[in-house]
Amino acid sequence: MKRNDGDVNPFLKPRTHLIFLLSSIIALCAVLLIRFSIDSSPGGHSNSMAELPAINEEGEALIAIISGTPIYADHGTSQGAIDIEPPIVLPNFTLHSGQQQVVRLSDFRGRYVLLFFGYTHCPDVCPLTLEGFRRVDDELEEELRDDIAYLFVTLDPERDTPERLSEYLSNFDVPIEALWGNDEEIAEMGQPFGLEWEIIEPGEQTSMKPSGDHQHHLAKHEGDYLINHTSSRFLIDPEGLLIRRFLYHPDPNTSAAWILADLRPILKISDQDRSAVDVLRWQ
Repeated sequence: MKRNDGDVNPFLKPRTHLIFLLSSIIALCAVLLIRFSIDSSPGGHSNSMAELPAINEEGEALIAIISGTPIYADHGTSQGAIDIEPPIVLPNFTLHSGQQQVVRLSDFRGRYVLLFFGYTHCPDVCPLTLEGFRRVDDELEEELRDDIAYLFVTLDPERDTPERLSEYLSNFDVPIEALWGNDEEIAEMGQPFGLEWEIIEPGEQTSMKPSGDHQHHLAKHEGDYLINHTSSRFLIDPEGLLIRRFLYHPDPNTSAAWILADLRPILKISDQDRSAVDVLRWQ
């Protein structure tokens, strides 16, 4: 029988209610599952929904809750970047460049500094990190390049002579300045960065645990010692404040992308308002 447009199928409304009810139950189960995942995780607890992190448009916080692995350190930094809050006021350290030229942190006033600790005989972590620096410099807009300085602080002054450092860094085609000092100077300068390093002789085992900040060498000894060391990259602002730590990544492209995502917006703001760095705490 032909049904008029005004007639209503008597089965339609109950079926709609059923679908709505089932959808609501599924949504409720999903919320309870997320809550249970948080409560049962090691050290995890949640007494109210207010304790859950905010979920952005891409659902990044939700992914972090389910997996237990944070995707971003906070909403102000890129992936792989750790915001140092509050920023650490760095002492105006003194090291050396070239033969005996004295270099102080204050020499870089008005510029951001990207700093890395390493050594030239490093078989993997250091060259991969410095290649990442090269790609950062290549990708940066020309007007922003003068606002960033690259520093490489050697942890191996016995083998890393000024000539060796100069020759080594020339391979990366980026204006990286090499700094050196004795063990006491490096230890004092590196303290605010949480610097750790350890010489590993052939046949010895390291005591440093691998992490996002510390990487073990994958290469084997070739009759000489290796140095396990802090592998993070550090960002210092124009006033001498330590503001970011970038975790190590073995892929230079990924490493550079992590830094650029965080660094480029900072440099653009600085480039627009240089008056903000006119008054510095160094005298």
